[in-house]
Amino acid sequence: MDIQARATETREVEVCLGDISVVHLPDLLRRVTGELRLRGRIIETVMMGEPAEQFAVMEVDGIETPMLVPISALQR
Repeated sequence: MDIQARATETREVEVCLGDISVVHLPDLLRRVTGELRLRGRIIETVMMGEPAEQFAVMEVDGIETPMLVPISALQR
């Protein structure tokens, strides 16, 4: 497949942030928005807040601390 064909092909791929070399990584991280999608594993669920809401404790490869995500925000 030539470069032009790759540029017009539409498909989902995964990449590690550490592998990105076209842009300056610290600048990229400053520009991350709430639209960035993460994939991880749910390790536990907890109830929090008033009124109580269910949250997932999620591990994501490459992020050293687990994240708390509302169950209602999870997508499969």
